[in-house]
Amino acid sequence: MKILHTADLHIGKSLLNESLLDQQKYVLEQLTQFIDIEKPDVLILAGDLFDHARPSAEAIRVLHNFLDEVINTYRTKIFAISGNHDGAEFLNFGSSFMQGMHMVTQADQMFTPFEIADEAGNVQFFLLPFLTPAEVRSYFESITPADEMPEIKSFDQAMEVVVGKINEMKDPKARHVIVAHGLVTSIGEMTPEQIIEAQDEGERLISIGGTECIDIRHLSPFHYVALGHLHGAHKIKVDHVRYAGSIYKYSKSESRQKKSFTVVNLQSDGTVSIELRPFQLKRDVREIQLSPEQLLPALRSDDYVFVKVAIEVITAELTQKVKAIFPNALQIQRVIDSFDEVGQAELASFYEGKDTLDHLREFFQSTKEKPLAKDQEDLFVSLWENVTGGVRG
Repeated sequence: MKILHTADLHIGKSLLNESLLDQQKYVLEQLTQFIDIEKPDVLILAGDLFDHARPSAEAIRVLHNFLDEVINTYRTKIFAISGNHDGAEFLNFGSSFMQGMHMVTQADQMFTPFEIADEAGNVQFFLLPFLTPAEVRSYFESITPADEMPEIKSFDQAMEVVVGKINEMKDPKARHVIVAHGLVTSIGEMTPEQIIEAQDEGERLISIGGTECIDIRHLSPFHYVALGHLHGAHKIKVDHVRYAGSIYKYSKSESRQKKSFTVVNLQSDGTVSIELRPFQLKRDVREIQLSPEQLLPALRSDDYVFVKVAIEVITAELTQKVKAIFPNALQIQRVIDSFDEVGQAELASFYEGKDTLDHLREFFQSTKEKPLAKDQEDLFVSLWENVTGGVRG
């Protein structure tokens, strides 16, 4: 069985107020061309179809035209879930009008698998939309006696309970594919810095304090796990647990990523072979760092670029020169080096002989344009001493 897996379309997203709808349509056309030529059995959309819960009419039209062509022109089944950016009720309502579009957005829909047969037998698809632990807990409270109710406070606990119920009902003779949207890792292996990096990829964090992480052990027993949420295409430890990545570069931090869609060949014995097909981008998203002397006409490009120039001051003349070469420059900044000797000396001079209260007085004066009142000083000193034991340093 041939499966096309993609995710994080984010239709309607802008990049620093620059609409990306034309870029998104260009990429979606490549998916329809692949479907036309290679005729996969299934297209999986693993969440974040739109960038907003209430997308614009134009964004809706772009996605609708794509889905309509896949379903009605190429007769390809679509299995889709809502992500954390999507409006679940909105998607659920819209999908009801499209025959051949199997969309899951609610907790009570997760436990009815969709089945497709090939020459080797049945394949069951379980679709798990993005749901908060509170939403999963609410669903299980409605069907579980109080004395048997499991603890569901984190995304990992929610996934464990959901997959446990799925394991009880899935056909042992079938092959199993699960589609989910979230931060799947090995619990304890993702550092706070890596979680922030995931946010930098263009994603807003699902939660705080580590409760957003989902342990791979709940999902790895399935024959293929189609994930959405992180924007870089990669596997999680094993080949059959994969993020497809986003269809376009949606932030500066994604500029070095290679965007692709995932082609999965599910064999009769449940093993998979994976192929990443690259997207061609109408306009790339790039970071460029150069000196003023390197701003030459030969570099001209219509790509979206974040430009850093090794210069003391960004002048109107320099901005005009950059825009002549990169008309779609999204940001022009000067290169800021690490503290040089002068900067270190200025910093040392600034801090010399001052304590925390002195800095608070200066900050308050500069922002409020009036001195810090005595009762405000006393309150700060009391609180600071409780925390640190003093106001010095």
